[in-house]
Parts: sequence; structure tokens; C-alpha cells
Amino acid sequence: YAESTPALLRCGWGVERNANGGQAVAAILGMPALLGKFGIPGGGYTLSNSGAFKLDKAKILGDFEWHSREFNQTKLGELLNDSQLDPPAKALFVYNCNPVATVPDQQSVIRGLLRDDLFTVVHEQVMTDTALLADIVLPAVTFLEQWEIKRAYGAYAAGGVQPVIPACGEALPNEAVFAALGRALGFDDLPFQWDSQIWFEKVAAGLKFNGKPGQTPVFRQGKIQTVDFDGGNPVQFGNVFPRTADGKIQLLPPALGDAPFRYQPVRSDAHPLALISPANNKMISSSLGEFNYPTLFVTIHPDDAAARDIVNGDAVRVFNELGEVHCHAEISAAVRSGVVSMPKGAWRKSAINHATSTTLCPQTTNVVGGGACFNDARVEIAKLKMPV
Repeated sequence: YAESTPALLRCGWGVERNANGGQAVAAILGMPALLGKFGIPGGGYTLSNSGAFKLDKAKILGDFEWHSREFNQTKLGELLNDSQLDPPAKALFVYNCNPVATVPDQQSVIRGLLRDDLFTVVHEQVMTDTALLADIVLPAVTFLEQWEIKRAYGAYAAGGVQPVIPACGEALPNEAVFAALGRALGFDDLPFQWDSQIWFEKVAAGLKFNGKPGQTPVFRQGKIQTVDFDGGNPVQFGNVFPRTADGKIQLLPPALGDAPFRYQPVRSDAHPLALISPANNKMISSSLGEFNYPTLFVTIHPDDAAARDIVNGDAVRVFNELGEVHCHAEISAAVRSGVVSMPKGAWRKSAINHATSTTLCPQTTNVVGGGACFNDARVEIAKLKMPV
């Protein structure tokens, strides 16, 4: 890598899911700068290109101030069970999310949702694990039934999406639900009167493509608009530059905290195995889990399995101080000794005891952006004594 030219470094997702994650990503992305890989076509790094598109919210809504408290969703279980919170959390509105399946410390989240004094509304397409614990479930539209503008994850393009079928039953998109809720609460600001097509037009007009305006007619026709880089394709430090105040790379930005690039180990004598919970090819996070993931399993290295007298297919309990997950063992050298793996996003019905990987994940957060530390879970595994 040091001697190759051009050289492109591609950083993926997953490395950030621990207490050292944000600093690890920063260290990876610092390599092209330290080794001089910028300034030529094909050189530099790539992570996600969605930052090429910015939404000018002030152009859509005007200047406004929020006076609401903000909480990190990673700590939802802590929030819902905090008796000292003032004022306390008395209502929860869940949309675009299935926190019972995806938020750390699953059992804490469930305890919070079961509170008699918490009113929970879930806006959903399917009956998720979270929806099952709601006081009210509101039907949500699918991508086939709504107006949207989608920006690309990897490509330099954004496009308009139009509904291909009418909304089924009483299903509504997010903007319609929140507008109706706002009107019911007495808000009379103009945005609460807009329908989906007006929102579509407003968002299209508020998009910036690498600083240049979006083309509303293109989106209205269901077509895509690509990013126009001066001089052709993007060349880092050729025709695109960091959006820092001075246009330079910051190797030690304040966002990295007081101890950047210092590795902080996570160890537990009682729970010596590191649990990782990667994505799988059956689901997108927890989406499609209602029918695509019938049986939960934990993957364990042959040496770790032998030390615990576990054979392939055994029912096992994976546990730590936060709870335990009952599932089946899959023995494989695909994970290294000392590490076990359990898919993220699985629904509770897939496990023997209706607890999934997030049961074992702590609510701790990374200093960079408050990211969740799923892979800091430390566990032990033992054979499960099944009732006769």
C-alpha cells in the first residue's frame, strides 16, 4: 500500500462498533494523508459518499429552535428505567426502528416498554418485537406507496421515487403522521399543513449536490441527478476538499476525545469470550426478520467448543451480567478462538428463550458521535440443560 500508486483505501462498516471504534476509523482514514495518497485520480479513501448530498433545512422550514431534550438511542433502556429523570419519560413514539431487536441491553429496553405508566406508539409496516409491546400500532406505508427522494450510499446520485400503488388501508408515511399529530397538539405552523407531494417539492429544492442546487423537475419525473464535480470525476485534493474551516485534514480533531488513538481493552475474567454481532445475508438490520430468520445460532471456534464439551447443534446458553440467550451452537473456524458470533437484528421468536444478541450488549458509547459498542460484549457459553 505504501509503495502503490494510485492507492485507494476502502473503510467499511463494523470496525466502529466498540469503545475504540471511532478512533480506529480515524486512524484508518489518516493513512492516505500520512502516506501521500491524495491528489491523483484513483487515490485517497472511500467510506460513504452520502455526504456529497446536503439538505438545507433552513431553506425548507426557516429558522427555528428546538427546546426538547435529546437522548442517545443506545441508552434507551437506561432512559426508560431512570426513576430520577426529570421530567420522566411518559411517552415513546417509535418509527423507522425496531429497538427491541436493535438497541443494546435488550432486557432493559423490554422492562422499560412494559412500564404501566409509559404510553408507547409504534408506526410500523409489520408486527415487530417492538410493536408487540406498544399501546397503539399505526400502519406505515412501504416504499411502494410513498413519495421519496433517495440519495445513494455509494454512487454520486440521488433520485425521485413515486408511489406505484395507493397506500393500503389506513397506512400513512411519516410526514403525514407527524403533521396530523402536530395539528392535534395545536401547532399551526405552515409545514404541518403540507401533504407528501409538497414535502417532496420542498426537499427537492433544499438539496445541495456538492454545494450545487438540486433539480426539482428531475426528481418529479422519477429520475436521478448526479453530482457535478468541477473538472470531471472527483479527485480528493484535486477538485474536492475537506469541509473543515481551513480545508485541511485534521488528524487530531476534538471529536476524537481526550485520548485519541489509545486502545482501551475490554476484559472480563468471568466472561472471557468476545461476542460480535455482524450483519447477515437474511436481513437488513432487523428488517425482513419476520420471516427470514427462523433459528438463532451462535458461532464458536472448535477449540472453544471442545473446552466446553459443546458439539455442533447443541442447545447452549450464552450469558453475561446483562442476561442470557438460549440458542444453538454452530462450530466453525470462521471465527477465531476467543471470539463468538451471533447475527444482529434477529427477532425474539428465533431464540429458545426469546432473547437475542442485544441482550448481551452494553449500553456504553464511543466518545466519537456516541456510537454503540455492540462488540464490547463479553460472554461465556455453556450447554443448555433442556427440560426432559
